[in-house]
Order: sequence, then C-alpha cells, then structure tokens
Amino acid sequence: MGLGDIWVRSGQDSTRGSLKTFSDESYAADVMDSTAAFMRDELSFFVPARFPGPVSWAIGLLGLALMAAAVFYVGKRSVDPRAYPVNEVEVSGTLDYTDRDALRERVVKHAKVGFYSLDLEAIRIDIKRMPWIAEAYIRRISPDRLSIEVTEHEPAARWNSDSLISKRFELFRPPQLLADSVRRAEWIAHFSRFPQLRGSDGRHEQVLAAFRSYETELSGYDVEIDALLEDARHSRTLLLDNQVSVKLGSTHQSDRISRFVDIFNLLVPDFKGEAVKFDMRYRNGFAVTRPGSPRAFSSIDATARSTRGIEEEDGRDEVAEGEVD
Repeated sequence: MGLGDIWVRSGQDSTRGSLKTFSDESYAADVMDSTAAFMRDELSFFVPARFPGPVSWAIGLLGLALMAAAVFYVGKRSVDPRAYPVNEVEVSGTLDYTDRDALRERVVKHAKVGFYSLDLEAIRIDIKRMPWIAEAYIRRISPDRLSIEVTEHEPAARWNSDSLISKRFELFRPPQLLADSVRRAEWIAHFSRFPQLRGSDGRHEQVLAAFRSYETELSGYDVEIDALLEDARHSRTLLLDNQVSVKLGSTHQSDRISRFVDIFNLLVPDFKGEAVKFDMRYRNGFAVTRPGSPRAFSSIDATARSTRGIEEEDGRDEVAEGEVD
C-alpha cells in the first residue's frame, strides 16, 4: 500500500459517495494522521534505533572527517594537471598579421596548470600584449578544451616611421615595421596604402581626428590625402596625391582648409600634377609657389587669377611656425 493509495481511498466518503474537501477540518486531520502512521511504518525498517550520546557524537565527527577528506581530495584532484589536462586549444577569428602558432604557444604555457586552474584573465592580458591583438575572449569548454576568439587591430594610418594607428585610435607597433625586421621594406610597401601621419608622442589621436576632418572637407573632389604632417608646434601640412601640398599652420586650421576647398577648382586643376605649394596662413588669402618660379600670391576674393592685390600676411603666424620637414 503506497502513499497514493491512502490519498485516493481516504479522499472518498464511503457513506455519502462524494469527494471530501479540506474545508472539513476533521477530515483533514484524519488524513494527516493516516499519512503520519504510514510514514512511520514504512520508514521504521530503514531508521536504526537511537544511538547513545557518545556514539552519536563519534559518528557525527567521523562523518564530518570523511566529508572534509572527500572535499580535499576532489579539490586537490581538480587542480592536478595530470588528472584534468588541457588537451585542445582552439583559436578563432580573422588573423591577417598574427602568427596563430605563436599565439597558441603562448596559451599553452598557461595551460600547464591544468583545466580547472587556468587564470582566464591572465591569459587574456598576455594575449593582448601581442602587437596586433585588439581584443581576446576566452572560455573553458568541458572536459578539456580552451576556446579563444581574437580580434586584430584594423589599421587606419601609419604613424611616424614604425607604428600604426587603428580605426579605434589605438597606437601599436607591429613587428613587421621594426628596424631589425628582415622584411621591413616589403611591409612598408604593403602598408603604404594607408595615409602617413607624423607628429609628437601622444598626439596620434588628435592628428588622426584632424586627418578625417580634412578628408571629409575634400571628399567632393578627385583628390586624396597622402600625408598629414604636424611639427612640435602643432603646425600642420597636407600632402595630396596630386603633388599639391597645403600648409595650414597651427591656428585657424578649420577655416584655412575651408578656404583651400573654396579655391580648389579655380586653381588646382590647371597645375596638372605639378609639385605646387599652397600656403594658407594669411588672414584673407593664400600664397602659391610653383617649382622653378618665384613665390606668387593670390587672393581668394579675386575674380581673375592674378597676383595683384596681395593680402596682408599673418606675420605672427609665419614667425611662430616655420617650415615642416
């Protein structure tokens, strides 16, 4: 006879032939008494007689000791690399410049401690020390696999002679551009498709932001910026792919690039690839220098392409800045 039989049989009133509810307190009490009696009868076989006090204490202490020993054993075994080794390291993600084998070897050094003893954050930090790695995500997959997903920096520009700037404005120094790289010349040619930016240490974010702004200003014209050079005084010069250079100086640079854009179609196409220099560091005008000819001045207000009506040069700006190499 089981517990279910008691509930079914007791729940049916043999006199009235209808199902009782718990609103009848006497009926509920009968059911509870029957259940308690059943549980005592059924479980009495498995429950031993009560031990004397000292014996009970001894059994309890022994149980605790056995439990502590089991916990210690399981804990010790879980950190044993021989019991739970890392048998597989899986690397995913698009890696155009990072050596997958070198990355895997770096992870294997951490994996020697065993699967459950791995410090995932330490591995992530170590992987991010690799020059091309922008981010790394690591997870354990039972029973013995380590999954690593990595993301490389996406170059946006070259910085000085041996560094790159990513699209997220992060500066990094790839081994391909180091002076002792045997393929340095080859890699310089490979990265030459990115614009060249130059500036002082710590200025890469500002220079890249300025480059993008100037690029937007010139986006409606058939020209691209090859380089943006900034000297120690933050004086900037643009080098365009049509051999034209534009000196913007260190102040009012937004106004000066806008002024150059205004006269671009008026003057630049006629030079047809000559190495022409535009100096925009004048209050209301600009200067143009053509190779092999003396310096000529033009005003953005002029209706004809003439050297007459020279605007006053901003002497203070000229003295403060000088030439950019």
